[in-house]
Amino acid sequence: MDKAGIVLRVFFEDPFWIIWVEVYVDDRQMISQNVIPKEFNDQEVYHWIIQHYDHLRFCSTDNVVEKSIHKNPKRSIREIAKQMKQPCVSTKSQNAYKKAMQAFLIQQKKEHHQDVSAQKVERFEKKQQKKKRKHRGR
Repeated sequence: MDKAGIVLRVFFEDPFWIIWVEVYVDDRQMISQNVIPKEFNDQEVYHWIIQHYDHLRFCSTDNVVEKSIHKNPKRSIREIAKQMKQPCVSTKSQNAYKKAMQAFLIQQKKEHHQDVSAQKVERFEKKQQKKKRKHRGR
C-alpha cells in the first residue's frame, strides 16, 4: 500500500527565511532545506514549491514508521494551530539534514584536497621537465 505525504515548514532564522520540505513515501522520509529571500504567504509558498520542486536536493533519513489513525478533523485543526504557536525547535529532520550536509562537506573537502595535491604534482613535474630542457641546452 503506497502512502505519501509532504510537510512544509517555514520559519525565520535570523537573517533568513527557511523552508523545510519533508516528503514521506511509504516508510521513507526525504528532506530538503531551502533559504528564501522574504516571508511568503501560503499562496506564494505553494507557487514556490510548484516552481522549484524539481530542483530541490533531497537527502534521505532513517526509515520512519507512521501510524495511520483516523482523527477528528476539528481536533487536527486545533493541534495544527497549537503547533503553529509553539516556537520551532530542532527536529529529527533538521538533525538528519545536518548530518547529510556534514557528510557532503567532508566529501567536498576530500575532493578538493585530491585536486590540490594533483595540481602540485603536475607543477613539480613541469618544473623538472623545464630543468632538464635547460640542462640539455648547455
